[in-house]
This record gives sequence, C-alpha cells and structure tokens, in this order.
Amino acid sequence: MLDLNAYVFFVQQGKVLVVREKNRKLFSLPGGGLKRGEIVEDGLIRELKEELNIDVTKANLIFAKTFLGPSGRKNRIKAYCYFIKGVRFSFSPTLNIEEIAWVNSKNASKYNLTWIFKNKFLPFLINEVDQLR
Repeated sequence: MLDLNAYVFFVQQGKVLVVREKNRKLFSLPGGGLKRGEIVEDGLIRELKEELNIDVTKANLIFAKTFLGPSGRKNRIKAYCYFIKGVRFSFSPTLNIEEIAWVNSKNASKYNLTWIFKNKFLPFLINEVDQLR
C-alpha cells in the first residue's frame, strides 16, 4: 500500500525546518498524510494550519519534487514536496508538535530523522538549493 503525504521545505539561513509530533520519536518536514480523495495542496494547507498555525494558500506553494520511500511501516510513502513563498517564518507550533528544529547537513546527525528525510529530502536540498551551502 502507498501512503500519500505532502510536505513543505521551509528554508532559512541554509537550514530547513523539521518538526517532531507528540508521541513520535522521529523528526520530519512539516506536513503529513493526505485524506482519501484530498487534493495534495489542500492537504498540505490543512496540515500546516494544524501543525504550525499558519495560513497558506495555493499561491504560496511551489512544487519541488515527489519522493518515494519506505514509510516506516510495511507501506511505502509517496511524498509531494513544496517550497513556500510569500509567507514569513513566524509560526507557532500547535499542541500536536512537541519540538521544532532547523537542520542542515552539518547538524542533521544530532536529530532522529525519518528515513525519507535523511535519505531523500536532505540530499535533494543539499544538491539542488544553493541556500543550503
């Protein structure tokens, strides 16, 4: 089975924002699972409101790439990732979020990151985004 997810890359000063939800051990990007039949961008907008209490529109989202990988369960994950524009990095994590951090290749080993973040998202950002250098 394939889990469908949508995530956003918040990039600031060469680092990308990661979140850890309550009762979870692993950090990943803000975003999460899509509901059945939900449009990807609508699901991401919903997740960002639920996790970081920010209001985003489809006009703020710039598609980056789709990634495939293991989901941590028996399923596989298909992750639609976006950059964000026109939104200030002022947000307040909601009660669903236990911890946030800003990660780059130099400090990533300090965090317990999901497989897809370590092996797909971070290498993509390092190779494709000049801001992370």
